[in-house]
Amino acid sequence: MSAPSSLELWAASKIIGRECAKVNKEFFQCKKGSEKPADCEANSVLVSLCATKVVDSVKADFPQEFSAFSKCLNFNDFRYNDCRDTEKALLDCVNKKNGAA
Repeated sequence: MSAPSSLELWAASKIIGRECAKVNKEFFQCKKGSEKPADCEANSVLVSLCATKVVDSVKADFPQEFSAFSKCLNFNDFRYNDCRDTEKALLDCVNKKNGAA
């Protein structure tokens, strides 16, 4: 499991936001309740691991859709509005797999 690129994180951001909501919330609650960054180090590791796991899973499960959306974002300077079709194709696949469609 290698660290995802910024492009991969950007392309999977909506999925990461949904799948990692609980660990993200716990991390921000820790940060809010502590003045020492070291107190929340374990939480930050969990956030990073969750995001990496999501990117790896999406890349493995939907390689064509993820690649198309990533390439579109890269070509269009990360402008989501220019890539709505490829984004929809990816999200439809993810939602279908997760039973949300």
